Amino acid sequence: MPFIYFGADDGDKREFITSRDNNDGWEDFHEWAKEIVLNDSKSWVAAVGTANIGPSGGQALGKSLQIFTDLQTLNLYSNGFGPAGGVAVAQALPSVTSLRVLWLSWNNIGPSGGQALGKALPSLTSLEKLHLSHNNIGPSGGEAIAKGLFSLTSLHTLELAVNEIGPSGAEALTSALLFHTALQELDLGGNHIGTTGAHALC
Repeated sequence: MPFIYFGADDGDKREFITSRDNNDGWEDFHEWAKEIVLNDSKSWVAAVGTANIGPSGGQALGKSLQIFTDLQTLNLYSNGFGPAGGVAVAQALPSVTSLRVLWLSWNNIGPSGGQALGKALPSLTSLEKLHLSHNNIGPSGGEAIAKGLFSLTSLHTLELAVNEIGPSGAEALTSALLFHTALQELDLGGNHIGTTGAHALC
């Protein structure tokens, strides 16, 4: 059963459970999330969603993320968002400026999701870890992500494996990463960057 989990810095936690395609359930989720923030003085600092909540879940989560401005960790690994859900989540991220860790791997957000995320990244200046593997963002998504990386001077982990970014995406990332002296881990495996992309990275 899909669920969304919110944890607080004092150890308290809340869980919301719904069926994957229950649109009424996602409206309930938004009201539930809003009530936590408005009626509870705790600082809610982490959110975890798992188990394939799908495009409708991604869109609902994107709407509700704008409420949780104190989030530090957002783990949305393997939720099947697709492009629509990926765009919705990405468009909400500029509201979460305290975010330090973002997991969006295995969501197939596609080029449009990658482009939307690239636009959101400059707002996330506290981000330290970005996990985006297996999202099929393509060259245009890779180039958009690269452009968004320039502002993330605290980033030390970047995972972009298996995204088909190609040579142009690799070249764009090379230009961006030159400014990232804090970067410690970089995974670009399975992107068909070719000789041109490999030379750029070297």
